[in-house]
Amino acid sequence: MPRFLRHDRAATDPILVIAAIAVSLVLLVGGSFAVASVLNNARDLNAKADLDRVATAESTATAESTGTAAWKGTAGASASTWTDSAGTRTNYATDPRALRQNANGQFVWMNSRWFGSTVPTGTYSNITGALDGPPNTDITTYIRKQWTAAAGTNQTGNTGFSLSGGGTNGVAVTPGQTWSFAASLRASTTHSRGQMKVQYYDAAGNSITDADGILLDRGDVTALPAGAWVRESISVTVPAGVAFLALYADVDGNEGWPVGSTLDGTALVAERAPVAGSIFDGWTPPTTPGARPYDSSAGSSLISRTLSTANGTDAATGLQRSSTGFTPADGVRTVVTTTSDSTGWAAVAQSATGRLFIRSSASAAVGELGGATGSRSLPAGVQLPTGMTVADLNQALTNARGL
Repeated sequence: MPRFLRHDRAATDPILVIAAIAVSLVLLVGGSFAVASVLNNARDLNAKADLDRVATAESTATAESTGTAAWKGTAGASASTWTDSAGTRTNYATDPRALRQNANGQFVWMNSRWFGSTVPTGTYSNITGALDGPPNTDITTYIRKQWTAAAGTNQTGNTGFSLSGGGTNGVAVTPGQTWSFAASLRASTTHSRGQMKVQYYDAAGNSITDADGILLDRGDVTALPAGAWVRESISVTVPAGVAFLALYADVDGNEGWPVGSTLDGTALVAERAPVAGSIFDGWTPPTTPGARPYDSSAGSSLISRTLSTANGTDAATGLQRSSTGFTPADGVRTVVTTTSDSTGWAAVAQSATGRLFIRSSASAAVGELGGATGSRSLPAGVQLPTGMTVADLNQALTNARGL
């Protein structure tokens, strides 16, 4: 009997193991489906939540006060103002968008800065009609330095831009005044030290010195990743004995400048304020209350209400720049098209699962778009705002690509 029991156990053990494995596989497969379902549901919820964020941002955009810009004198060669419900700001930069005026006694982009300490040489030029200006601006011009002879790693100091003259050709200031400056720089190669600098002069135009030599105020040091616009800024209180100041947007460090490398600059702000605000000049388009177009995949491209990039007027990141803006959830693409009068909007969020959800200014209802690309159909309960048709929506989604 004992032998029989041992034999029986030996015979049935493999069957039990196989059965256990089979059950485990069933549970594992079933569990995988359950986990995938939960994950996909979470992804879809992220997309729907982005539609709520759009509604909040659009509501804020619609309520924002109208703002207007104006030149104080000659367009592109004088100070300018921006006026909205918060008051009036003045940008004392007479060449904000880098038209390179080289004027004395003014804050302007100049072509007098060197390319390196010894052999390096280069050229200055102006880029116009560009769509790759600083993100979140409507600026399409910038000044460019390009190296025609390489600057080695020991020849790179102060190779940025002069933003005024020096000595008595600098900008006249009064001790005790608070000034804030900002400008955007973009280098084609990576550099570790970008910053704004202010140099001071007395009434005779002599450089003022301190215990360490020339008296300089320096802004925070920032890295310039290759190909990326970086905003440099500085705020200063003019010291006693100062009659003039010179302003620079400099690049230091030891990375060198290869032949053909470039440094671009634009978006100059000079304000009598504790900090430099956002860029504006007399060319800045007025803001009016109303809905804004948006495409989260378009970066800093300029887009129109139909999400076309041709002759666009609004930055794709417009909703992110509003006071209650947002960044789309991971894996979610969000687009917003507006009516021609900017009174209404429709937003589509593409989930990481590929599903397209829609909401509009006409109601808080959310549903899933049906149909194929180019011929999407509205779900029950979701309406488009007055002035927008399904054909308009489909054209916008086609322009946005991939939807």
